[in-house]
Amino acid sequence: MFIAQARFTWNSNPSTLFILLAFCFAYLGIKKKNKYIFLSSFFAGFVYNFQFAVSIPLSVSIFLFYIFIVKLRDIKKYLILFSGFIIAFLPGLLFELRHGFMGIGGFAKYLFGSKEAGASFLPSQRIVVDHISSFFNAFMDVFPKNIMPQQILFLIVLIPAAYYLYKEKNLELRKFVTFLFLLFPVYFLVFLFFRNTIWVYYLIALNAAYILLFSYSVASSFKKNNYLLNLFYILFLLFVVLKTLPALINVFIYDYRDYGGTAKIRGKTDAIDFIYSDAKGEKFSLFIFSPPIYVYPYDYILWWHAKEKFGYVPDNIKAGTFYLLIEKDNDELWYKGWLETVIKDGTVIWEKTLSSGFIVQKRIGK
Repeated sequence: MFIAQARFTWNSNPSTLFILLAFCFAYLGIKKKNKYIFLSSFFAGFVYNFQFAVSIPLSVSIFLFYIFIVKLRDIKKYLILFSGFIIAFLPGLLFELRHGFMGIGGFAKYLFGSKEAGASFLPSQRIVVDHISSFFNAFMDVFPKNIMPQQILFLIVLIPAAYYLYKEKNLELRKFVTFLFLLFPVYFLVFLFFRNTIWVYYLIALNAAYILLFSYSVASSFKKNNYLLNLFYILFLLFVVLKTLPALINVFIYDYRDYGGTAKIRGKTDAIDFIYSDAKGEKFSLFIFSPPIYVYPYDYILWWHAKEKFGYVPDNIKAGTFYLLIEKDNDELWYKGWLETVIKDGTVIWEKTLSSGFIVQKRIGK
């Protein structure tokens, strides 16, 4: 999971940083200091900016952590806790208010809608089994693929952590590790209300918890001089490194050499440079087709790259010389409909398919 996050930018990936900050301040919040209580709830809520389905169970876990594990008794502490949640969610709440609570209303219908509409508050057996499978898949996503059966890995991570938690004398550490274990039932119970597949990136916080629990087990083993277990951990980690290092090197080499076609910025900039080079400094117009419909990435490249390099940006009129930059979507021919409806004017001078996979047409309009 975390190697995948390091390989490309996606909206869910930055959430890991704020999840870890929520964990960090939850640990510090065990001392019941106001600033740490506030920051732990704030960062748990703030995660909604990247993935709402991560933020809700994490926020519930933080709330239960302070009730049952830290055992806050001062009402002022709870006001501080809730202020962190409220401030974090406030932009989203204001957005909902401005738009008539469309999102919240839709979610309520999803949870409490009529059975005729396919909604049911209680989960079916199929949903429970599917969710359990998703949780196991997320667990396996923490480790390199196919290093050993998931049941054995599960025991290696959780059983020693549970044992050392039982023996733990440090009260603050004991409470924090208990919080890490609390995440699992809370996440599962919250997601029981989801009748859809749970994607592994919904469970990023659990991935972080698995790593922390494993690290806790290793550290506790060495601290207590458990020689047999120490030897096991050394051999296990050595096995993981030796088994996965060649694959990691290959991934790095592949990413470094991968041209990326239409998916990466290099392919996009090369396609735009090709059009500018063909125009030979003359003014032209440019129309872009992209399967997601929105062409913001290309607008950005034209502003950031092309304007700086060539000194001007294309027009958007079907007169004189104009080019079509077409991003195909695998084997789909959706761009054909775009050509037949949106782009109908002009005489085609030539059409070329670039090495990146982009299709470029040059046309002359009236």
